Amino acid sequence: MTQTANQSESVRNQTDYPEDEIELIDFLGVIWKWKYLIIGGTLVCALAAMVISSIMPKIYRIETVIRPGILSIEKEGEKNYIDTPENIKALIETGIFDNEILNSFGKPGMDNIPKELKLKITLPLNSSTIKVGYESPVIEQGILFLDLLGRLLTDEYRNLVKYYQVEIDRDINIKKSEIDNIASIKQSNESSIKNIEKRIVELESEIIIINENTAALNKERNKFLLQEKDKSSILSAILFSNTIQQNLQLANDFKDEINTLRLNRETVRQKISMLKSELQRTLSEIDSLEFKKNSIQNIQIMQKPYGSKYPVKPKKIKIVVLAFCSGIFLMVLLSFFLEFISKNKVN
Repeated sequence: MTQTANQSESVRNQTDYPEDEIELIDFLGVIWKWKYLIIGGTLVCALAAMVISSIMPKIYRIETVIRPGILSIEKEGEKNYIDTPENIKALIETGIFDNEILNSFGKPGMDNIPKELKLKITLPLNSSTIKVGYESPVIEQGILFLDLLGRLLTDEYRNLVKYYQVEIDRDINIKKSEIDNIASIKQSNESSIKNIEKRIVELESEIIIINENTAALNKERNKFLLQEKDKSSILSAILFSNTIQQNLQLANDFKDEINTLRLNRETVRQKISMLKSELQRTLSEIDSLEFKKNSIQNIQIMQKPYGSKYPVKPKKIKIVVLAFCSGIFLMVLLSFFLEFISKNKVN
């Protein structure tokens, strides 16, 4: 009976302390036992990481910002570009310019030329620009690479820019031909007005002469009428009257012709006015085309290549912190391994 009670007490005492809690105490005990190894090993890892990061080559980031050339500007101010930033980004990422850039600097005396370019292209949000980055231990070399990239991009789109400019030049030449035609028609109409005005002056002079002649005929006719009426005087008076009538009819015809000429002159003047308006409109269109032509741009270098003030690699603090954390983990594992070996030797 007593033995059974002792066994029950023993089982109860064992269950009073969970297995996990006992293991945690053992873990802490092992860590405390090997604390100097853990601290020393961690410091060694951190110091080693610090030394290694110090002797690693310093890498600088060189960047440039470019923008697609402007093709046209709409009335609302919206810009149409010669190509999209996405297409230009894809063009650079294909590496089409890499060999030419590297070969341009792969000359005697040029050291540390990389075998390939690893350009990083980003498209800023809500912007039409393209940011091109390159990492190199030599800032001057990276600047030369990106500067040449900008020139190669400009050469790539030069023919396309020229094509659009030639198209606009063709439209300008067509408009200039229209201006020459309008000017010729306008000059012809102006000559017609001069001829009309000259004819009007001539007719007015003729009317004055006819009126003077008519007045003189009236006087002569009146003389015959005041004389003794015989067959000769009556015949002369009739002849004078007929001549006067003819003069009056001729004067009226001239006046009618003058009125017709004046109407024609106004019509021609209206045509000239319309031609002037058309000429101004065509000149305005030419100015607009000239502005459009001058607005066409090739690739724009918004920010010339520049290097970072401080190296972007190696990141010493990050390396040291990572080595410190890794050292703690490794030293703790090593401590448990050594503890396991020591216990097995004792047993």
